[in-house]
Amino acid sequence: MADIIDLKDGVYEKVISRDFDKKLTKALADKEIWADREDVDAQEAVGYLSSYLEKLIRLCLKDIADENQDHCVKDELALTNELVEKLASRIANLGDGHDVTAEQFILKSLEHRANKIARKKWEVPATSLVNSFLFTNSRNDVSMIHELNREIMTCDRMDMLISFIRFSGLSLILPCLRRFTAGGGHLRVVTTTYMGATDPKAVKVLSELPNTEVRIFYNVKETRLHAKSYMFYRDSGFSTAYVGSSNLSRAAIADGMEWNMKVTEQDLPGILSVKFYSVGEFFQKQ
Repeated sequence: MADIIDLKDGVYEKVISRDFDKKLTKALADKEIWADREDVDAQEAVGYLSSYLEKLIRLCLKDIADENQDHCVKDELALTNELVEKLASRIANLGDGHDVTAEQFILKSLEHRANKIARKKWEVPATSLVNSFLFTNSRNDVSMIHELNREIMTCDRMDMLISFIRFSGLSLILPCLRRFTAGGGHLRVVTTTYMGATDPKAVKVLSELPNTEVRIFYNVKETRLHAKSYMFYRDSGFSTAYVGSSNLSRAAIADGMEWNMKVTEQDLPGILSVKFYSVGEFFQKQ
């Protein structure tokens, strides 16, 4: 843990450990620093303390992994299950059976067989459905086009909130959109006439897709819709959204210097719930 002398002047939202509390108290008594502390209520504490625990757990698991031994995963699971056991003993209503199984402990897909003659081949995104990710369109980066197509083919519903849409960009994901909507997937699109950049052909093609709703903002001076968001809802609880600078054009999602953050429901549920609600609210008012 950092010493007081190593900390820079500025604002913090740092959880104070017992060790750090001793250093902080001494520095205040010796008049070496000014510092503000505060209490938070029980609900606020959940976020702070869970983040604090996550950092400590990640540090310990990384230390095990860095040993680069054959037994590392086994040791990581052992530590995990020790913590689970401790939590289960603390909270009776947590129930039993939360310890992690020993082999193949990540579920990648699930499909009920009732009324189906064959299983579906899931083409999952290369980036995680759990951890957020930043796309920069660099040569060494994961292709955003590839990921958008995989996201489309593994979601249940999709929203696009895009300030302008060009057919050059739409064509890169159109085959998957056609398969998605033809298979019962629901697509909603919001765009604008801002600067006359939206391609009428692209809007026409989108509006002809089944299970698709298209809304266009014409009053761009008052609305000022300049968002670029691609949202993928999954009934499994692993929804994702791409939020950033890329409109739907070839230059924006393939070639240009654009930054887009992939946000996951598992990683940042609060962010996704706000975005999903905002788009849904717009459609309800139309």
